[in-house]
Amino acid sequence: MIRLALFALGPRVARADSGTQATGLAASYALESSQDYAGALKALDAVVGEVPAYVITLRRGWLEYLQGDTTASIAAYDQAIEAAPAAIEPRIGRTLPLMAARRWSDVEAACRDVLHRAPGEPTAQARLAWALFNEGRYHDATAAYRTALTAWPSDPDLTAGLAWSLCRDGHRPQSLPLFRQALALDPTNTPATTGLTTCGGAGVRH
Repeated sequence: MIRLALFALGPRVARADSGTQATGLAASYALESSQDYAGALKALDAVVGEVPAYVITLRRGWLEYLQGDTTASIAAYDQAIEAAPAAIEPRIGRTLPLMAARRWSDVEAACRDVLHRAPGEPTAQARLAWALFNEGRYHDATAAYRTALTAWPSDPDLTAGLAWSLCRDGHRPQSLPLFRQALALDPTNTPATTGLTTCGGAGVRH
């Protein structure tokens, strides 16, 4: 329903120059860019021992997620967490396969863990709101979306998420201006357009 923004977790490297053969970690990124995720994973084997194991496991988590293997992705992110217990990025990354698997209570727990370690972390806050919504805890989702919007007040998806939470929590009149606000920020926002109709809006006005 809500198109929650997803972020590619993992280190970024420069692309190989045009006309040259990408090597090392750059080869994995080049293959990812062509959506050859299996090839991108295989390319990581060539850099074992050359780059930190944490970087490899973090990237494996991301690529397995892109490839649709949520179990392997979660396992790789868990290995990255073991390799760098204080790191936040693998803990946030791990929420992606959990969301894809619709394991909403686990997403909630993972996001709360991140927020305990890094209070106010905006991606974890946004994903916590989304998890609560999918758990049917609309009152809690409303509060979580309001908190997320303090960090990203111009985000149309978060605005639509707040509107849907209010609507599902029985506050339809309060949701309609927020749906219109989301459409003002992004006229193509499908959740907001659908929300205006579903939650009782009389057409799209923004």
